[in-house]
Amino acid sequence: MCALHDIDLIIAEDDTVFRTLLQKHFDSRGYRVRALADAAGTLHATGARVPDAILLDVGLGQGASGIEVCAGVRAIAGAEPVILLVSQRREDLDLLLGLGAGADGYVAKPTRPRVVEAYLRAAMRRQAPAPRRARLRIQAHSVLLDGRLLDLTSTERKILCALDAVPSGTLCRDELLDQVWGSACRGWRRNVDAHVARLRRKLRRAGVQEDIVETVHGFGYRLAAGVRGGLDARP
Repeated sequence: MCALHDIDLIIAEDDTVFRTLLQKHFDSRGYRVRALADAAGTLHATGARVPDAILLDVGLGQGASGIEVCAGVRAIAGAEPVILLVSQRREDLDLLLGLGAGADGYVAKPTRPRVVEAYLRAAMRRQAPAPRRARLRIQAHSVLLDGRLLDLTSTERKILCALDAVPSGTLCRDELLDQVWGSACRGWRRNVDAHVARLRRKLRRAGVQEDIVETVHGFGYRLAAGVRGGLDARP
């Protein structure tokens, strides 16, 4: 989900007092707010720059209801903006019509702005796309992340190659020592731990959030499930 200062928010509310209250709250929280009082202005603003989210008054007057505006926004911008309906009405029909028109949630007013924000953030979390999986490819002399060469040492590349080469993706520390440093280095198990820790830090700095090299406590290391054979990893 976007950081607060990156969220472009339209507040479409014809009650001047409540609109001003919401605008002040979301401004203070770092949102980029456009506050509007009518249907035509809301649709025009959406077409000019599609927002990340819209707080939409069901009772919005002056040309169209909030539910009609909701359907219009979906026609203009598709599923992109999160739409949270705000209304004094509590009839089930309003809720059903709003959800049917494409709203992502519904909050009844009067309520405090921080409650509205909590509902909005929850709706945005539900709509957030699943994390994209980056492609980490191990080669004999290089490791590529989405086609971009990673700055790894030869030892760090050998650790990944050794783990990727075994069917289970798991090796004990002594096996890693043999394959990466040679049998003469038996007993240097802490050396393995130090190099794996540095490898993880480099991968995180490169944008890989998950640990693709997992610790098997009391044994050694393994590649994370689903990342062997080309190594797909979450950025």
